[in-house]
Order: sequence, then structure tokens, then C-alpha cells
Amino acid sequence: MPEVRRACVTTDLDSPGEGLARLGAALRQGHDPWTVLRLAERLITAGHGTRTLAVLEEWEKRPPGTPGGAPGGGRTREDLRAVHALMRCDHPGIDGAPPPPAPGAWEEVRAAGPATAATAALSGALAGLPAYEIAPRAEHALSATEWGRRSAPAALLAIRALLHADRLATAATWSLRLAREADRGNAHAWQAEFLVLLAVAEYRQGQLPSARAHITAALDTAPAGEGRPWRRSALLMRSGIDALIAGDGAAGHGDGTAGVDGDGNDSGQGADDGVGDARDGVGDARDGDGAPEDASPPTSLLWADQLALRGQLRLARGSTGAALADFLRCGRALRAWDVDRPTVIRWRSGAARAHAARAGYDGLPAHDGLSAHDGRPGPGPADALALALEEVRLARACAAPRALGISLRRAASLADAPFRLDLLHESARSHEIAGARLEWARTLYATGTALLASRDRGAARKALDQAAEAAGECRATALAERIRVTLGAAGGGGPGGGAPVPARPDPRPPDPLTVSQRRVARLAAAGRSNRLIAEELSLTVSTVEQHLTRIYRKLGIRNRAELVRSGCPR
Repeated sequence: MPEVRRACVTTDLDSPGEGLARLGAALRQGHDPWTVLRLAERLITAGHGTRTLAVLEEWEKRPPGTPGGAPGGGRTREDLRAVHALMRCDHPGIDGAPPPPAPGAWEEVRAAGPATAATAALSGALAGLPAYEIAPRAEHALSATEWGRRSAPAALLAIRALLHADRLATAATWSLRLAREADRGNAHAWQAEFLVLLAVAEYRQGQLPSARAHITAALDTAPAGEGRPWRRSALLMRSGIDALIAGDGAAGHGDGTAGVDGDGNDSGQGADDGVGDARDGVGDARDGDGAPEDASPPTSLLWADQLALRGQLRLARGSTGAALADFLRCGRALRAWDVDRPTVIRWRSGAARAHAARAGYDGLPAHDGLSAHDGRPGPGPADALALALEEVRLARACAAPRALGISLRRAASLADAPFRLDLLHESARSHEIAGARLEWARTLYATGTALLASRDRGAARKALDQAAEAAGECRATALAERIRVTLGAAGGGGPGGGAPVPARPDPRPPDPLTVSQRRVARLAAAGRSNRLIAEELSLTVSTVEQHLTRIYRKLGIRNRAELVRSGCPR
């Protein structure tokens, strides 16, 4: 079967009819979902998306017992639903993403099969449902899934939904578990998929060396000739991480506001992270007008991601007009596909910064004509800050803290003091809640720079000290070096600065728990049950149990009684 599968997905397709016939044969013969996905992707890339999705939908609807409905390989309607949903979520430009679930339909969540729950989770994320609606569906799907090649697409949908919801630790835990299961089952193509998602979750938490190692492992593990479209994006993500770790100045520049972001977007496919830190890597994504079209079909989220990616890199190089064109084109596509959410791609703040760079903050030229309210070309001048704040408003509705924090920081780069500081303080709180340590460091860097501009040197030094420490913990050497240069200018002992201001010694040992873990530990120590903790913090019971396991391990204890005696959390 492996040889048949390999020939099925690597042989050239002479015509769309032959490709569709091969897809039907793979479904009829009960090939595993990887074969179906690869064939479907090849057909969609060749421009036959509508017919490909129609074939998948028709097979999904066939009742068991009819020819092809449930072949001997054990294919079920749930299997096909996950494959079909994955293709629709990856390519919303063909027929839109699957319809989202009704908010608050918890009985449906508990009754749903894994593929149905996972589809609802990711489609809900693309539709802009808040994170507390998405995470329970995704975690239910993962908890109810028994590993196997046929269950892998549903798991992929669920983990990507968790990434959209900024449940980063949970996404990392499940990605690692499933990558190991796939390795034990010699399902190396699926192992590579889960390793990429693990790397994305780790990057967003600021675990740069681990993220880089898992990207490399994914690239090395993916079978030759069978890689999914994430390969190009994974290479660029690794390049961005290398630039941050290297400390050679390759990770960009900035004044502490617009130039320190280094953030991408959140399509969940790996294209988004680290791109703001890369100034080299995949050349086609950085230069040239045809890069997004060459990389992915123009019906895919990956294509839109690459447009925004190219816009960021062009903006960093000063090509503001070309950058603006990329951001606007990305926004038009997302609006047309009805997946225009800041948790997917943050094009508004990119377009706002490109506008501001062209106009010198003194008013936007009328011929650019971007409406701050709907993102479409319109008459008259536009307000860059209003456009960035519109993204903040949309991010709040999604209740995903990391995405909100990045949008707040980007809006702050366009605001005047003291409004800038208000936005930055909220951004820092959001990143702390999300456990996004690298983004927290970036926001503190921007805060320190803003405080320097307002001549509050004491507060600036404190923020910059925290930023440098956090960047160092993430092994973001390049960012830490830039922070230290700024800290020196503030008299904080960095290069070119005066003597450091001695910090007051803290008699307490450093707290090993994250913000989320401290919340769970505090409630557990107060006598709350796992279910009550889950209800109070809008988590699932499974997530609470995972938090407690990590808390006990970090504190070297075994149960709640020892947690109370330990005096944690402080």
C-alpha cells in the first residue's frame, strides 16, 4: 500500500479528469487521509478546487453500505468530514469555510464526534467566535480522538483551532503527544505536521530554541515528495528564529514601537511566525511580485498569509507603497471569503502603519482612499490610527489575548502619548495572560521607549530591564541587544550608558509558574474542585488537570495538600 499511495500522490496529473478519477479511486479503495489530502491539494493548486471539493462532499454524504460509502479500509463519514473540512478551511476562497457552530451549544459539543467537534472549532475560529467558544470544542475533539492515521485530520483541525484561540500551552501539549504517537506508528508525514504545529505554539510562547529544533525535525521527517505546503513557510520561520537568536542585527531595527514587532499573523499553518524577524531566508517571499501566487493557490489562507508576510518585509525595507498594496489585497481576499479576523491575519494594522509611513503621521493622501471602518478603498483621506483601532476592536471580540496584545502594540505605534502608554500597558497584560513571553518582551521594549520619550527615565529603565530579561529568557539575543542599547541610553548600564541603577533585592525565590498556572494553583489551594476551577476560568476540566500536573512537577509536590503547605502561589 505505501508504494501505491506514493505513486498515487507523486505521479504527474495529465488532466483534471485523470486527477479527479484518481481522487475517486483513492476514496473508493480506502486509502488513508494523507493520500486524499495530497491528491486534493494537487488538484486545487492546478486550479480545480470547485470540482475537487464537490467530489469530497459527495463522498462524505454517501451513506454506509452504498458503493464507496464505507469500504473495507474502515473509512467513516467522520473521516471524510475532517478531510473535507480541512480543505475548506485551508482554501476558503473556493466555497468558503465550513459554517460555524451556534455559540453556547454545549450539549452539541458533548454529543459531537471528534471530526465534527474539530470542524466546529476551526470554523468557529475563522468566523470570529470568541476563544472560550473555540477551546472547549477543540479539546473535546482531541480528548475523544484515539490516535490513528484516519483520525489525524481531525486532530490537525483541533490543534489549529487552539492556536487561533491562543491556548498555546494546550496546543503544544497535544502537538507533542500526537507527534510521538505518529512516530511510533511510522506515520512520518503526520508526525511532521504535528511537529510544525508544536513549533508554532512554542514560538508564540517564546521558546525559540525548542521551536527551531522542532521545525528542523519536521523538515527532516517529512517524506520526500510528499510535503504539504507549509515547507516554504517553515523555512522562513526558521530563518526568523535564527535571526533573533544570532544577535547579529539581522532581526530588524526600530525605535521601540513600530520597529520591534517582529510578529506575523495567525493562520495556524506556520507561515505567520518569525517573519517579522527575518530579513533573509526564502527570497521569493521577500522580493518579487509573484511570490504569493508562486507559493500557494490564490484561494488559500496560506496565499493571503504570504501577501501579509511580503507586506511586512516590504514595510521594513521602506517600500511603503508596495507594502500597502499587499496588505489591501490581503484584506480584500479575507473579506470576500468571510474570514476577516485579527486572529487569522492582522492586515489592518499593517496597512495603517504603511499609510502612516507614507504620510509622515500628518494626514493621509486622498488617493490612497482607505476607509478606516470597512477596509475597502473609498473616497477621501483615511485615519491610520482609526484603522489600527478597528483591528483592536475586532481582536477583543475574539478574546484571544496574544492576538489582542499584538494589535494593541501596533496601534500604540501610531498613537500619541499618553494614549500610546495606555495601549501598551494593556498589550503587556494581554501577553502575560497568553503566556506569550517574547511578545511581552517586545511590548515592554516599546513601553520603555515610549516612557523615555515622555522623559520618565525611572519607569523606562524598569520596563527595559524587564524586557531585556524576558528577551534573554527566550534566547532572543538580537532583541535583547537592542533593548540593552536603549537601556544604556536611559542610564541603565547598557552599551554607551551610565552605571546601572541597582535593583532592590527580592528575598523571594523566582516564581516558576506561569500566569495561567498561578490562577489554577490559587483556586486549587483555596479548595476548589477541578470542575469549579474550569468553570471559573472558562477552561475545560482537561486543561485544569494538565495545569495541575505541570504545577506539581515544577514545585516538586504530589497533591493539593502539599500545594497548600508550600505557600504557593504567592
